[in-house]
Amino acid sequence: MKEIYLAGGCFWGTEHYFKQIEGVTNTEVGFANGNTENPTYKEVYTDQTGYAETVHIVYDEQVVSLEFLLNMFFKAIDPTSLNKQGHDEGTRYRTGVYYVTEDQLPIINKVFAEQQALLQEPIAVERLPLKNFYTAEEYHQDYLDKNPDGYCHLPTALFEFARQAKEKLTVCLLLVLMTLSSWAQQAIFDVNNLTSPQVNDDGSVTFQLHAPKAVTASVEGDFGTIAMKEGKDGIWSCTTPALEPEMYSYRFKVDGMDLLDPSNVYRCRDIASYTNIFIVTKAEGDNGWLYGVNKVRHGNVSKVWYPSPTLKTTRRMTVYTPAGYENGRRYPVLYLLHGAGGDEEAWTTLGRAAQILDNLIAEGKVKPMIVVMPNGNANSDAAPGEWDKGMYKPSFMGHTASEPVASTEEAFKDIVSYVDKHYRTLANKKNRAICGLSMGGGHSFAISRLYPDWFNYVGLFSAYVHLDVKDRADLEAKGCCFTPESERMLQTQFKKKPALYWIAIGKDDFLYDNNKMYREYLDQKGYPYEYVETDGGHIWRNWRIYLTQFFQRLFK
Repeated sequence: MKEIYLAGGCFWGTEHYFKQIEGVTNTEVGFANGNTENPTYKEVYTDQTGYAETVHIVYDEQVVSLEFLLNMFFKAIDPTSLNKQGHDEGTRYRTGVYYVTEDQLPIINKVFAEQQALLQEPIAVERLPLKNFYTAEEYHQDYLDKNPDGYCHLPTALFEFARQAKEKLTVCLLLVLMTLSSWAQQAIFDVNNLTSPQVNDDGSVTFQLHAPKAVTASVEGDFGTIAMKEGKDGIWSCTTPALEPEMYSYRFKVDGMDLLDPSNVYRCRDIASYTNIFIVTKAEGDNGWLYGVNKVRHGNVSKVWYPSPTLKTTRRMTVYTPAGYENGRRYPVLYLLHGAGGDEEAWTTLGRAAQILDNLIAEGKVKPMIVVMPNGNANSDAAPGEWDKGMYKPSFMGHTASEPVASTEEAFKDIVSYVDKHYRTLANKKNRAICGLSMGGGHSFAISRLYPDWFNYVGLFSAYVHLDVKDRADLEAKGCCFTPESERMLQTQFKKKPALYWIAIGKDDFLYDNNKMYREYLDQKGYPYEYVETDGGHIWRNWRIYLTQFFQRLFK
């Protein structure tokens, strides 16, 4: 039997990792290469003793080699980080290889040299003879076996990797490393030149990621989850099946952690998270083409601050004006509302509203129009980071620390008033439309009901309809999904005969039953509406399709 002492940060996870490797016959955790005798954990924790948390490893060299163990060691650490691994920081968490016989040193030096060739920064791992080692208290031994849910700085995927790792895998890896020689550095510096994603001719998409220290990697998007495979020079890759024309979002998951694609600068924020995006298109006029920027005339998109006397503040909205707006004619207006967690930027980024409208106008399928995209959160003057509350973390319901003095519905008259005063609009019901998704669909429902003389076209996309019942049981108990006052307002609205009342939702949408109860009410009352049902759930893919269809029904 042979032995080696390895310091890899917190010894709980490091010990558990090496226990999984075939050929390791025994492990114990303790403190190595310090300056005092018989230290306790509390003493070492002060960082005043000079000790490093270390794992004593006994292994059968007939089964596993020191070279293999050292390469596995480098898989489990950040070798360029000094006195810090994961969230654990201090000299006790430094990394080190402490050998017990001089014949181990050439092997150690060889592995260090090969690992350094893969890195741009110098290795911060100590390589020293073992000076002393004291076994830690019993409760530290086999800690993660005793406490399966206990703290560990290592991703759990590493443990499975260690269980499956075999000596021959490292031999193959070393042969590859030996052939890199002078151009190994070129591979490092060319990492940012990876093409990812690459949309292929058949509509499949190839992703690449440089992650030489990763154990597992996958790509997760609205097309599903696909495992990636590691290839030459630590490049992980995978290819999707052929995808339908569409805009897709995705991100990588590496050792359990979400990661944006560093090779793709195109990304969108959805509430508090970012995803990368790409577009697949196969022919002019398909969904991917509609969502892209094409050789057509383009409208202008502006961020506009306006006063809101009702909310007693100044707020921001996004306004699209069509190509040729500056020539002097007047235009109809669509008020386009976002969902919960969104803001005045949502429809121009995730929704691709400007691109869709540019392309539909160019095809002659839609009349040129002004599109107003306000911030539907009454407690937020603008998107996060764009107003005086600073760079707060976005949330599902706007800036929750702020209390608005009025509702979005009550304050909507300020928006319409400002737009009609500052833009060349056709300021009448015949030339006004309102629509929105989810929360914005609920706002569209409520605002069009509150102001029945303002909007001739109403669109509810996966809307949260403001019913006066909680669920079907409540409906059965009350006999109607609206109060008498709500019924009176709806009756007034439909008596004024909107040109189009349009409802769309996916079969798997969590608001499906909410919409179904509302449609049943409309059917009972004989109020006319059009209904579109699609596959899928509460997703942007559906909302972009709904917007595309709704655009083409307006102002006829």
